Amino acid sequence: MDCHPNTFLRECALALLGVCAVWCGLTLPCAARTYGVGPDVEFTNIGDIPRESLATGDSVCIYWRPEAYHEKWVVCVRGTPEKPATISGVPGSDSQLPVIDGHNAVTRSVLGYWHEPRGGVKIGGASVPADVLPAHITIENLHIRSGRPPYTFEGRDGEGWHDKGAATIFLEKGEHITMRNCILKDCGNGFFCASQLSDVLIERCSIRGNGMENRIYEHNSYTEARGITFQYNDYGPLREGCRGNNLKDRSSGAVIRYNRIQDGNRQLDLVDNNHEAQLTELLLAVARSEALQPTSLIVSLTRWLPPTGQFYQRTTRPISF
Repeated sequence: MDCHPNTFLRECALALLGVCAVWCGLTLPCAARTYGVGPDVEFTNIGDIPRESLATGDSVCIYWRPEAYHEKWVVCVRGTPEKPATISGVPGSDSQLPVIDGHNAVTRSVLGYWHEPRGGVKIGGASVPADVLPAHITIENLHIRSGRPPYTFEGRDGEGWHDKGAATIFLEKGEHITMRNCILKDCGNGFFCASQLSDVLIERCSIRGNGMENRIYEHNSYTEARGITFQYNDYGPLREGCRGNNLKDRSSGAVIRYNRIQDGNRQLDLVDNNHEAQLTELLLAVARSEALQPTSLIVSLTRWLPPTGQFYQRTTRPISF
């Protein structure tokens, strides 16, 4: 992904090359496109981008501006390791991240997707664009906030209300998903990842100020994936009066390392996995592990942390079984 101004010049050159190729009777593969959003670039608002047409390797560059972008959307595209789909904020002159605000947010009318009240940015299923298993997607350098009651939004079917468990980023399904250098706050769940995800990376994010008052069911992050890594993140206190946990995880193959985690009903809540397929994978992984004694297996699977989860001293004290 390249959000540099020279990207425009490169795209012009590619377009000219394509014209020359047509004249010569040749065909060229479609080039990935970079969409610029913000002041003095191609699109003024995020909803102006034809998101239903995003393709492998495309990038969206959202430039900082003094006012927030009151918008919400779905990402349903398959990238590749060589050509990921990227949504990247371009910071301001003082390193300010572009703000995506769910309060009075608007969804592009052409988009069609379910679970709209559950997240500001959703990676998962859709009817428009066509439904696929999203893959190789990166979201970075964004400040996403304010997706919870009593905030409302304008969706495809008119005015809607955010769920209590609404998240800044709602991962419904997908594989090889990265979230990097984002600020996630003022939602029910700061970040939510469902069980149909695999290979998820969350790094260098600030996650704080989420939750619902007098409730224990919403957290700064709540995740359940096949393989997830949390590293170099700063987890701060939840919203005042909120009784949820800070980092709650049900994943198999979790790696939690080099994070700063403070406050919450529990700083770390690492609990049972709810899905038989993931537990079967976990059982096979534990059987191959030399670090655990067989007598530890049943207790670890049914009562506490998936034994394949790796702990590092900067996150918490080492755990012994």
